[in-house]
Amino acid sequence: NRLFRLCSMRYDLKEYVRYFETIVRRKGVRYTGDITPAYQLLNQEQFTAVRALLEPRFDVRVIFLMRDPIARIFSALR
Repeated sequence: NRLFRLCSMRYDLKEYVRYFETIVRRKGVRYTGDITPAYQLLNQEQFTAVRALLEPRFDVRVIFLMRDPIARIFSALR
């Protein structure tokens, strides 16, 4: 089921890769991405491991966008 898969990606990097592989196999899909504030918590070793798994299969581009932390807190409160 979808919820189990999403949760398992957090602990199994191979499941994370499989998730993206299923997306790009769909007809007409050329680009995909992932976004979550949790990525800022990755240390260098974790980031390197994720990238090493993705790069052989995909053209990886990392884009880091950071909002003003105070504005983000007020947005979350609303």
